[in-house]
Amino acid sequence: TIDGQGKHFAPNPTGRPYLIRFSECRNISVRGVTLKNSAMWAQHYLACKQVLVEGIHVTNHANVNNDGIDIDCSEDVRVANCAIDSGDDAIVLKEGREVERGAIKELLAAPTNEYTRELADAVRRLESPPDNLEDPG
Repeated sequence: TIDGQGKHFAPNPTGRPYLIRFSECRNISVRGVTLKNSAMWAQHYLACKQVLVEGIHVTNHANVNNDGIDIDCSEDVRVANCAIDSGDDAIVLKEGREVERGAIKELLAAPTNEYTRELADAVRRLESPPDNLEDPG
């Protein structure tokens, strides 16, 4: 279990840590871990390739904007057998805020996931720019 103790951080939009953050990485596997009480998003995958998130449990209500998983400009991402209980969005798909804009390609959020959220969506797509999410076929 990773406990971020997020209630100890001011609810401002910058300066709050994530529990897990990968930037421009390949062959990532996050399995069988429990994440709770992040000060920000529990997980952020930025411009990554070949990401597997499987069998994790996320409880994230300690602060504001407590997403479960944020996938940003990443390719070949699979999220399966996860339970995500968040105070905001469970899974967010983003397309380039911190790196050169790029499409999210080959995303699979398997039907074996459980989503509970208080304030927003189970799966949310932020369009910036619009029509930049590619369908693998």
